[in-house]
This record gives sequence, C-alpha cells and structure tokens, in this order.
Amino acid sequence: MSLFHQFISYRRLPSSTTVHVLSHFRVSFRPSGPESTSRVSRLQMPKVSVILPTHNRAHLLVRAIKSALSQTFGDFELLVIDDCSTDNTREIVAGFDDLRLRYQRHSLNGGAGVARNTGIRAASGEYIAFLDSDDEWLPGKLREHIRTFTVTNLQNVGLTYTGSLTVVKGRSGTPRLAIHRGDVFRKVLISNIIGGASTVMVRREVLAVVGGFDASLPASEDFELWIRIAECYQVDCIPKPLVRIHQSASRPRLSTNYPALQQARERIFSKHRKRYMITGLEHDRALMIGHGYHFRESNASLARRWYLRAAKGSPRNFKAYLRIVSTYLPVAVLRPLIAVLRLMRTLRSLPVRTARPL
Repeated sequence: MSLFHQFISYRRLPSSTTVHVLSHFRVSFRPSGPESTSRVSRLQMPKVSVILPTHNRAHLLVRAIKSALSQTFGDFELLVIDDCSTDNTREIVAGFDDLRLRYQRHSLNGGAGVARNTGIRAASGEYIAFLDSDDEWLPGKLREHIRTFTVTNLQNVGLTYTGSLTVVKGRSGTPRLAIHRGDVFRKVLISNIIGGASTVMVRREVLAVVGGFDASLPASEDFELWIRIAECYQVDCIPKPLVRIHQSASRPRLSTNYPALQQARERIFSKHRKRYMITGLEHDRALMIGHGYHFRESNASLARRWYLRAAKGSPRNFKAYLRIVSTYLPVAVLRPLIAVLRLMRTLRSLPVRTARPL
C-alpha cells in the first residue's frame, strides 16, 4: 500500500471494485463483481483526476458529466463514484463514450465524504478536482486551475478555488467571487470562504499529508477539510465564477439542510477547539454558529446561547452584545441590514487597482 493510500484513512466502505496498480504509469479498475464497470486502462497518468460522487441523481448527472467532458483542458480522468444509487445512474454513465470516464459503485450508501474518499484512493492524477452531481462547470475551469498553480507568485500553494454562481429555478443569482488568497487559515477557521467542493482543485500530495474528507460529519465535510489544508498550505484563487451551483426545491442539496449543517458546525468547532483557542478565534466562531441558528433556522433562543458564549469568553467583544440584542428583533427587519453590511465588507475586500501613469 502506497504512502498516499495509507494517509486516506477515513471511513471506507466495502466495494465490489478492486483497484490494481499494473505498473508505475498504469492504473486501471478491474471488476471483481457485477457492480463494477471498467472503462479504460490508463497508459499514462493524467494531469488531473476529477471526482464526481453521486447518489440517485441520474436526472442531473448528464449535465454534470457533460460539463466535465467539455473542458478545454483535456488531460484528465473523470471518476464517477456511485454511492449505491437505486435509479438508472449506471445506465446514464454507460451512455457516454469517452475513454476518460471511469465508473465505480459502492455496495452500501455512505455519503458524499465516503464517495469522495473512494475517488481519492482511485485517482492517479497529479491534481484532484471535485464536481458534485447537481453542479456544472464552465468549459475553462480546469485550464484556469492548472494555469493558476503554474504561474502563482505564492509559495507552497496546495489548493486553488474559483468563484461560483447560484442558479435557482433556472435564474442566476449574485455571483460569489473568489477573492481570498495566501495564508487564509484564520479566515477559514471563522467561515467557509472557499465554498463548496465543486469550486476546488488540490494537489494530490496535499491529501496525502492532511488526509481526506471526514465522513463522520453529517454535512460541511468540505469546509472541515479546507481548515486542515489551509493550516499547512497557502491558497490561491480564480475570481471568476466558473461553477454553476444549482438549487431546486424538489431535490434539496445537503448544503441547504440547515439542521445537519448546524450539527456539523458544532462538531467541527469541537474537533478543532484547540486551533480556535490558539488563534484566539474561538469566540468569533461562536458568533458565526449563533448566526446560523438565528438567520437560517430562525431559532433565536439557540442563537442567543452561542452569542452569550462568545460574550462571556470575550467580554470586550462588542459584536456579541449587538447579536444578543438582535435576537429580540424580527428577523425580517434584520435581513436587509445584514445584506448591506455583507456587500460593504465584500467591496472593502476587493483589490484596489491603481491607474497606470501616462
């Protein structure tokens, strides 16, 4: 077992597919049962491995796969990890005639984190990118990642990410620009400034150092991984929104399951408690958790408990007292004010361009 595979040590599921390393430059899937399909034996390792986990999203999978296969950068493999779907996912994948496409199916459903870790173990590329089955990439995404890794002026970059665009009922919302770069560890501890997995590409060796996704979390396993990566590596960004994040009321995303999100955030807070204490950000993170309860679940009492926790730990934190007071006001009054404050903060974070001398 290679050093890389030893480091990807989070929860593993029994699978009917066995990965056989044929030589130093050739990796292929060989089926050991009827639930596995081998699409190609790689004669040369690709530059990028794209990992696409899916579970019962056959009606969305075509869009995601097409967006990956339509990339202007073509040196990649696409690993579709079927997390024990009961729909026609297998047939959808079989309908694509592309040698870069590989398919592997779990015999048990384990969640997105488990599926991504399966893809990581099977990946042979120098870089690893993630694509959720309900998202889609713009054609130049992979090329922009590789270019950024190549020309960045930062040292020890382990992760690059792009902006994104949320699409609700076919209508595009406000783009989320990628603006944070460099040593972003403190920023990531407070909030997921990087975004979802579909926006990210990492060096494969980075995952050998920090490990894979924590599959024990009910949600936000990507955010937890970004914390570990940002602690050890610098991050660079591609400001343009190169990912479309699709949201639908009929098929809600895990990222909109707010009870699961809040449970995950509390567990992440507990898991990384020492990091929060060492950096002095424990109380800032408590405010963020309270904010989630307040505005996403409209649970003012739970929010107040977290705000009080922040105030007790940091009595001079004026924000904590404002948040406590806000829990006694209607959320409908507070939302427009919060939106304006966020916009102002984003504008202040944008780089200032100076005019060139004539």
